[in-house]
Amino acid sequence: MLDVINEASIALLQISGRGIPVREGWYDPDITDTHISLWPLSYAEDDHSDDDSESETATVQVNIWSLVDEVALAAEVLALMKAYGFDFLESNNAYEDDTELYVKQLRFSLTVEKNNAANQAEKG
Repeated sequence: MLDVINEASIALLQISGRGIPVREGWYDPDITDTHISLWPLSYAEDDHSDDDSESETATVQVNIWSLVDEVALAAEVLALMKAYGFDFLESNNAYEDDTELYVKQLRFSLTVEKNNAANQAEKG
């Protein structure tokens, strides 16, 4: 099964390599520095033939949490995810009054052929 969190983590290695945490999960009140959380949204098998599927698609939400509005970081996330093979679906910007953090939410999907799913992690 396609591990969309692993694939997104690989796509964002350039960012995590600079020390910006990229991890699975939702908001962590103990982290106030800029960080990225990854949240799986859906998984489906596609392109059915001969009672089997030939590809699989997963969607992921990438959340950028920060004390400032991270426009440049969001643009970098978008570029890196698309370069890796993700399709951009939609985004939303919000400000969380209770945490006083900005959150940029970007949603992506990734479709891979089942025989290539095991090799997808070699990209990047």
